[in-house]
Order: sequence, then structure tokens, then C-alpha cells
Amino acid sequence: MLLKKRNKKSSKKNNPIRKVYFGLRLRLILVLSVVLLIVLLIFTAFMIYNQTIIMSQEKNEKATILAQNLSNIFEWYLDKSKHETIDDTKQKLKLIKEEITKFKNNNQDILYIFLYDYYNKIAYKSTPINITQEPYYKVIKSYLTDRQQKLITHDYNPENDISKNNKFSKNKQYKVVLCPVIAKTGILMQINEDFDTILLKSHTQSFTNDEKKKFYIKMWVKYNELLPDKFDPKNIDKKNENSIDYNLDIIFLQLYKNIFSIKKNKVEQKDLWLLNEKWILHNYTIISRGILNKDIALIKKYDDIIIDNLKVLRDYGEKFKHLGTLIVVYDLNQIQSDIYKSLSNGYITALSIYIISILVIFWITGIMLKNIKKLEKWALDVGKGNFSLSIDIKNNDEIGRLSDVFQYMINEINSKYHLEKFVSRSTRHMIGMAGFEKIDVGFFDRRNFAFLFSDIRGFTSFSEINDPETVMSVLNLYFDKQAKIIQKYKGDIDDFVGDQIMAHFGGTKKADTAITVALGIMKEIDLLNKERKSMNLPIFEIGIGIHVGDVVIGKIGAEFRMDLACIGDVVNTTSRLCQNAQAGEIIVSKSIINEITKTFKYKKLEPVKLKGKKDPLEVYSVKWES
Repeated sequence: MLLKKRNKKSSKKNNPIRKVYFGLRLRLILVLSVVLLIVLLIFTAFMIYNQTIIMSQEKNEKATILAQNLSNIFEWYLDKSKHETIDDTKQKLKLIKEEITKFKNNNQDILYIFLYDYYNKIAYKSTPINITQEPYYKVIKSYLTDRQQKLITHDYNPENDISKNNKFSKNKQYKVVLCPVIAKTGILMQINEDFDTILLKSHTQSFTNDEKKKFYIKMWVKYNELLPDKFDPKNIDKKNENSIDYNLDIIFLQLYKNIFSIKKNKVEQKDLWLLNEKWILHNYTIISRGILNKDIALIKKYDDIIIDNLKVLRDYGEKFKHLGTLIVVYDLNQIQSDIYKSLSNGYITALSIYIISILVIFWITGIMLKNIKKLEKWALDVGKGNFSLSIDIKNNDEIGRLSDVFQYMINEINSKYHLEKFVSRSTRHMIGMAGFEKIDVGFFDRRNFAFLFSDIRGFTSFSEINDPETVMSVLNLYFDKQAKIIQKYKGDIDDFVGDQIMAHFGGTKKADTAITVALGIMKEIDLLNKERKSMNLPIFEIGIGIHVGDVVIGKIGAEFRMDLACIGDVVNTTSRLCQNAQAGEIIVSKSIINEITKTFKYKKLEPVKLKGKKDPLEVYSVKWES
């Protein structure tokens, strides 16, 4: 037993990679299938609920639209005209029956169609049944009794009607749509419109006799078929143009009287007297007396009586727009059957989506595992010391990104391996630019860089009177502040020499970058000095020199110990500028000024004579604010 345990432990040490029994693929399929199932159940339940409501609404809307369309057909049937004969009416009814037959064929859930006229008498029914014996008749009766003029949809279930006996099938359900048939066009509508725009205006604005005559003639031309010849302007006595013969009130009264007669609209008994023009003539006799006596109050009183009475006739015109009531009875069981059929299709769709999704998950996880196996094999080979291998996963997903990260990691390790033979880590940038294949003996290149030298002023005397640990600590503090700014702007630090930093910058805007870094260093050191001064610690100023030009990048040192260095006159010149800079001063060459593209504040200094230079060099001092 002990031997077996030892064998297990030794095998784990020899092979530290564990075995997989319940792998990622099975886990993903299990988790995703459960999640998908829950989501589909929720979605299906929501869909069923929503679909039921939506389809019910659609059925209601459809029933409403169909009823409204039918009402337009029956408007034409109920709206009688002056010249319509019995044969015309029969022809109308024949056409309507044909339309209703097509209508019912296209809408199988329609049971019956009934039409009531204005007086609530049946004018048409699609099926020869006694509607009063139907269980939903009380809904129709209530609607007709109240003479409602709005469309109403009512779902009727006899089972919920406790007032009914068992003679009706309790399994049968109905949808009853009650739609008023309203005249939307026609002569009666035109007369009412002219009443509002002409007659009312004549009473409120007091038309002149000429205006009354003009509108009278207009009314005659428009409605001469409805008026007897005595209203023809040609038959009016020309000598009595100012008489009431051109009276608009009388012509409107005659129009209402005739149109009501043609359409067989019955005015209530109490208002029949309004259709006789005698009452208007009587009122005008009183108005004429008021005109003679200049009794304005009397004139206005009887003028108001005339228009108020005529408004009663106009109201009848509005009432007679209601030609009848259309009733469409639907089989609600058939409608619900359509809804259930649609929902069953939804169940099948949801199940199909679930099965297809599981298959897709199985396929996708297979691709993922294939790439993971590639990563696994590659990692094992790298673990054996084979750094030259590369991994090729082309998927644009997290596994593809992970392979890129692994490849980058191995490249970095490989890079560090090569860089170990160099003295300075700052040469890593140069190696990356040149490539590993160019680091052999004889490597050199020519580049154009902007160089920055930064020197800590007064640090030499400080180092002489303090212990090395303190000196190193303070020096690293000032170097750290400067190095971070250089790194921030992608500069390369070539070397740390004593208390001086040498750095260079490349790119098309290297001059701008060098000055920006110098300004950043000055401000950062100024903040550091203020902080140290507040703590009574020694402070140090910085002097900076900047120059731009061509250098040669070359390998210096031995085969086993080497470094990359930038060599050229521009390096020496930058160092001399730094030496000439005062504490807190940035001195730049004219070459730098010529290359900058940004706006910096600077002033021209007296040319300086530099060691090793024949001619003085034009220099500038860049201004900065604390």
C-alpha cells in the first residue's frame, strides 16, 4: 500500500501536468445548455403571453377594420338619392350580397352580418336567422336603444351569462362588432357645411342686399335640383330685389325640407312646424316693423329666433348622418383556434432553436479545444527549451489573443537572453531597432537624433561631504524624476554619467519632444525642490542642453562584453551646451529652433564659444514657468 502511494507521488513529480476527465467542452455544453434552456423557457413563456395579447389585439383590429369597410359599403346602400328607383335599390342589394359573399369567404371566422336602418329595422342580414333568439342579442338591443354612434367590440360567452338558460351551447363564444353607418359625403353634409359658412355668417355679419343676392344665386346654382322653380332667381320680380324673395333663411329651410323628404327622414312631431316657411315670413313681418320703428332690440330678438329655429333643422341634418347600424358576429372559438395554432408553431420554433444551439455550441467548443491543444503542445515544447517555435492560431478571439501574448512572452524572454551580454539595459531599444541579426561585430548605423543632456548642479560638493548611501539615494531620486518624463515621451536614455543624464529622441517631431521633456523635467524638479525645501532638505537645480544632428550608432566593447553607443559631434556639442547652461536653464541650439513645429517661449542668447569649435554657436534659452 505504501509502495503504491509512493509510486503515485513519484509519478506526479515526473509528470506535473494533471489529467482532465470532466473537460472544458463538457462543462461549456452543460452550462450553456442549461442557461439556454432557462432563457428559452422564459422567452417562450413571454412569447406565449405576448403572442396571445398581440394576436387578440390583431383580431380585434382586423374585426374593427372589416366592420368599418363593410359600413362604407352599406352607407352607399342606405343613403338614398332623389332619383333612385326600386330597381336601383335591388341592384344595390345584389352587388352588396356579392361583396358580402367574397367578404365571408376571405374571413372564415365571420358567422353573421346584420344591418339595421336609422329606425332600427333590419335592412339586411347575411343568414336567414332570427337574431332576437341569439344569446348575444341583448348586447345589440342595448346598443340600438342607446343609439350609440361609436364602434364597439364585445366578446360574449354564454357561460358567463347567468340570466340565460341552458338552451345555448356553453362551448360557443362570440365576438360582436357593432359599427354605426355614418354618411361621410352627400348633399345633406354639403347643406350643413353651407349652413355654417354662409347662413350663420349672414346673421352675425349682417350681409348687404347685394351680398345676400350673390349667395342666394350661388345656393340656387348648387342645389337647383332640390328646389322648386319659384326659387329660381330669374322668376324673382326684378323690382323687388330688396324683398325677402332673395332670403337665405327660406332657401335653407326649403333645402332641409326637401332633402328630409327624399331620404325619408322623419322630423319629430313637435318640430314639424319648422318645415313650413310661414313662421319665417311671420318673423320677418315683425322684423320689418322693427326696422320702421328703429327698434333694434325687436329686430335682434326675432332674428335670433329665426337662426335658432333653423339650427334645430341643422341638428336634424347631423342626426340623419347616422344611416344605421352594422353588426358583424365572429366565431370567437375559431379566432382562439388560430391563436393556439400560431403558438404551437412558436413551441416548435423554440425547440428547434434549442437543438440547433446545442449543436453550434458543440462545434464552437471543438474549435476552441483544438486551439487550446495547439497551445498546450507549443507550451510543452517551449518548456523543453525550444524557443525558436512559433504558434499559429489565426482566430480573432481570446484564444488567438492568448497565443499572441504567449508568443510575445517568449520573444521577450529570448530578447532578454540576448541582451544579457550587453553592459547597459538602455541598448535594448537599439537592438530592437536593428534586429537580433545585426548585433554581431561590425554593426553600425547612421541616424538623426535630438540629444538632451541634463546635469545636476552642485551635486559634486554635496557628494564630498555626505556618506555614499545618502548621495546614492538623493541622486537616484533626481534621476528617477527625470527618467520617468523621458520614458513618458518615448525617449531613450543612453547613459547615466555621474550626476548627468544623456538621452536622445527620434521621429519627425524629435525637436518638439526634446524641448517638451526638458520643460517637464524643470517643472518636476521645481516641485521636488519645493517639497524638499519645506522639509529642510538640500535641493539641487538642473541645467539642460539640447542639440540635434546625425550620429553613428556603433557597437563598442569586447565580444563577451559590449554596448551600443551614439558617436558624433552632435553628442559633444549637446554636452557642452549643458555645461554652459545655468542652474534652472534650458539652452538649445539654432538647429533645434529650426526644427520645432510647436510654439515655445525662448530668447536668443549671445553666441557661445564651445571647446573644439572654431566658430561661436548660436544658442537660445527656452523659458519655463515655475
